[in-house]
Amino acid sequence: KFTLLEVLCFFRLCIQANLPRNIVMQLDCQGVISEGEKENNRRTMHVQALSHWAPANIGPYSQAVMAGDKLFLAGMVPLVPSTLNLVEGGITTQCAVSLKHIQTVMTAIQKTCTLRFCPLVMCYLTSQDYIPTAMQEWNRALQSSTQESEKPSFSPLVQYCIVPALPKGSQVEWHTCAWPCLEDIANVEELRLVREHSNYNIKSGVIYCKAKPELFSCNIVVDLIDADIIRHIQPVAVFADLLQEYCDICEECGVTEVAPLVKILFSPVLFDYSQIHRVLSEALLKVNKPQNVHAPVVSLVSVNGLQTRHQILAWCQ
Repeated sequence: KFTLLEVLCFFRLCIQANLPRNIVMQLDCQGVISEGEKENNRRTMHVQALSHWAPANIGPYSQAVMAGDKLFLAGMVPLVPSTLNLVEGGITTQCAVSLKHIQTVMTAIQKTCTLRFCPLVMCYLTSQDYIPTAMQEWNRALQSSTQESEKPSFSPLVQYCIVPALPKGSQVEWHTCAWPCLEDIANVEELRLVREHSNYNIKSGVIYCKAKPELFSCNIVVDLIDADIIRHIQPVAVFADLLQEYCDICEECGVTEVAPLVKILFSPVLFDYSQIHRVLSEALLKVNKPQNVHAPVVSLVSVNGLQTRHQILAWCQ
């Protein structure tokens, strides 16, 4: 049983991160501002009991929140809906089941919504060894959703990262949002950019809607040319280049609205949390930012690893 409610309940993603010793919990929040009752078209979905189609809530949150043109989903772990126990079968089954939960919840909100309408997908895993399997299951689920959809769509960006632990002892958790209400997919643009620097490359993927500037998502990663040269990397220069890339993208895409929260994923083996906070603050002051581009709101997330050994930073928005 599920209910669509016109109440302001939230969705959530929960992971274990490598926080500094003096920080016991980090809470990141996003909100949607409604200027009047007519614009408050938010709907939330609660699965209220054990079922055979989607897992019930395991905490005080909603599986999905529809706000304006965006559908926000809670992080999905591979639970058996009828028991709320982890599914058996290892990482392959866990990836497939949690992706199926995402598709099921999206379809319950809007029948035509598929994985193809997710601009950025985050995959949290507990081991680097699981990445090939997660990529394989993602491609399989994406292909299946493409075949079932009659509407044209875009190619989602996907960021894989490794964390110490996930809810219920799961090996994987998928998290995303969707743009299910696009009337004309022709207004959606996709960019793939690579900028070469002396010791690293900055690779960017961007999906945005020309007609609706608030529909904007980007994934920017810093890839070392050689993993052994990490000791020669200057953090100030890396973040200055990263922020400049973001500002250039915003200007090119015409993004002048306040952009969604940015998560910067990094490994504490390579970067220190307080060091990144200081360096990022300095870089924000020095970056060549056009007047019409808002400074991003940033959350620093310390993880065990990213998609490859060469990837040292990931900007997820």
